[in-house]
Amino acid sequence: MKRKLLAVGLAAALSCATCAQAELTLYYNPDGGACYHADAYCEAVHENYLPLDPFGASQLDEASYALLTPCTCVLEARVPTLYYNAEGGSYYHTMANCAVVDDEYLPLTAFPASQLGQTPYASLLPCERCTQETHVYVYHNADGGRRYHSSPTCYTVDADYLPLQEIDVRDLPASGLEACDACIQRDQGMALPVAYFNPAGGAHYHEDPNCATVDAAYLPLSVLPGLLRGSEPFNRLTPCETCCK
Repeated sequence: MKRKLLAVGLAAALSCATCAQAELTLYYNPDGGACYHADAYCEAVHENYLPLDPFGASQLDEASYALLTPCTCVLEARVPTLYYNAEGGSYYHTMANCAVVDDEYLPLTAFPASQLGQTPYASLLPCERCTQETHVYVYHNADGGRRYHSSPTCYTVDADYLPLQEIDVRDLPASGLEACDACIQRDQGMALPVAYFNPAGGAHYHEDPNCATVDAAYLPLSVLPGLLRGSEPFNRLTPCETCCK
């Protein structure tokens, strides 16, 4: 019964006229699938049902999607990750404990590969040791695409070109490719921890699924994966002053 609360009020409470501009695309199997996914080619789904059908994150309150639960590909979403010394390092690394870095700076600080061209990572050079030993790949459309992506099935790319092809991050400068804005936003959300919320009009996100400030009729709260927290309409939720530290 509580899962059915997803069918009440989410769009009215959270969405706005401009939400679609930054909306995250999710995926599901319309032929009886029980989960929603971050990847149209999720490995947990039988190949007969791939690629999965897309829908917008703000539609999670609609009847077709309200009972779907997040797949592990949403809850444990991973993105291509690089590392650097935040205390003045000049290089990016593909290993958090690269052997060429002094122990006092280990482990290195992680950042999404999609942000490699953004401040403060734009001036970093590849480490000549670990980037040769451990490769990190992003994705691009080899048939004339101008951007690189952190997902091989980025929703901004026409389905005819999916899945995208791998490209080593070391090869990005020579490629002339720029980072996909949608992937940058998505990756920032993936770095956020799981939270909880009331889809029936709640204005806050919570760290406690049974937060005492929420009416018992709405408990336990629904899972809000980190992947969704950075996108519309969920990025309009504010932290609960009681359970969020």
